[in-house]
Amino acid sequence: MRAFLLFFVLASALSCGNDEVAFERGGAQVLCRKGFDSIRDDKPDDALASFRQALLMRPKYAGAQYGIGSALEEMGELEQALEAYDLAIEYDPEFALALWVRGLLLNEVGDEGEGDDDIEAAYELDPRLRPIEAGTLVVSNPSRRYEPWLH
Repeated sequence: MRAFLLFFVLASALSCGNDEVAFERGGAQVLCRKGFDSIRDDKPDDALASFRQALLMRPKYAGAQYGIGSALEEMGELEQALEAYDLAIEYDPEFALALWVRGLLLNEVGDEGEGDDDIEAAYELDPRLRPIEAGTLVVSNPSRRYEPWLH
């Protein structure tokens, strides 16, 4: 259930922005969207390549670093995923979704104290994460619902 929920949230258009802005930023956001499409298509290796290419175009791009964490998590590389989420949060300390996902992953690997702290910090930054956790979120167009998270 968690993997499906995270996939829905991640691949549905978080972190990447619109194509007009992507063009202005050299295509990094287009590559980021391509990466999330690859995760949706169960191609995390392709996703990883897209996110890394986006970082080459736009260093310290929190959305692409977050995507790397998402792809690594899908591949079962949990420690590397945590490192990627750490960087995404370093690049954008108010990236609520990255804090929330890192918190869930920390709890999953057994560091519940730190994970709970991340989750609470994410809720403070963006209370809309609470219904996702509770499993009550229903959206017809996730890219519009999460526009404030787009970087």
